[in-house]
Amino acid sequence: MKQRMFDFFATTVLMVLSAGIIQIDLCAQTITTEKLAVRLIHFGHAAIEPIEEGYQGKPLTGVIVEITSSAPNAVARLEGSSVAAQSTDGKPIPAVAMFIAGGDEDVIKGTVIGGTSLAGWNITIGKDKFEAWGSPAKMVVLLKSGGGGVEYTFEKKGILKIGFIFPEGLEKLKNVSLLGKTLKLEQQTGGVISNSREKEATGKPTLPEPFVIKDDSFIDRSLAHNDGDVQFFPADKGQLRFEGKITMSMGTGGLKPILWADGVRHTWNGKLEVRGYTFDSDKVDPLQFQIDKEQGYVYFKGKGTVTFPDGKVVKLPLTKASVSKEK
Repeated sequence: MKQRMFDFFATTVLMVLSAGIIQIDLCAQTITTEKLAVRLIHFGHAAIEPIEEGYQGKPLTGVIVEITSSAPNAVARLEGSSVAAQSTDGKPIPAVAMFIAGGDEDVIKGTVIGGTSLAGWNITIGKDKFEAWGSPAKMVVLLKSGGGGVEYTFEKKGILKIGFIFPEGLEKLKNVSLLGKTLKLEQQTGGVISNSREKEATGKPTLPEPFVIKDDSFIDRSLAHNDGDVQFFPADKGQLRFEGKITMSMGTGGLKPILWADGVRHTWNGKLEVRGYTFDSDKVDPLQFQIDKEQGYVYFKGKGTVTFPDGKVVKLPLTKASVSKEK
């Protein structure tokens, strides 16, 4: 990322380095935002390193949006008081952090809003990883409800990709609002990774309610919440092979993988049987589920079938004809 974007640091009034976080107060202008298009391009369960105080064991959601300027001098002002998600029960969930995720950095100039804090994180959203550290231009901007943020000016036509972190689980978020736009998280447009409220091309929900397997054998309640992302594959003699982002715990028998904790996401590749259920996935778009201690084993995305121990077969994503009895 080019340093050009943050050349406004020459106007810094106060910069204090403390405990790895930079506190910044700057003079900022107020310019009308116009000629901007906003598009949702990616969202998913998020993880941050190092874990900030107050977020240990809590679910996080990451959202990436693409802001496009159709003319020079358009301005996007993004701050803690104006970027928020809406939960499924209607409550506002303000973003707690944002970072640059890509775009035409050489045509964009940023002005930090007074009272803003910066931090260095490694961020994971779904399977995508971002290094938000190393220089002021790349660092995470911590957002607060009372202030904090950045005002981006497009000196030419260009694109800016911005990531946001919300302190809530993906299944409990409905949409995200910023720059006067509301982006629905179940919408599937131009590369968006859909969740369990996936839509067909018609725009009508194929899942009015999430498909959930209500079986406690899919969750180990003795384990704390975990943001693992596990890929399962068939192995010899009916066994399972797994890989991915997996946390290891030390037990009496040595290191053990945490595969069945609350929050862990599973991708089923091929045809596999576990806990008496058979997951048969599409080769291109395999079935994905996530463990939720409140709801159960929740379908996330993908195509395929799930055969229950009693022979019932469910085709995913759900349609009116999804459930049948195995012959």
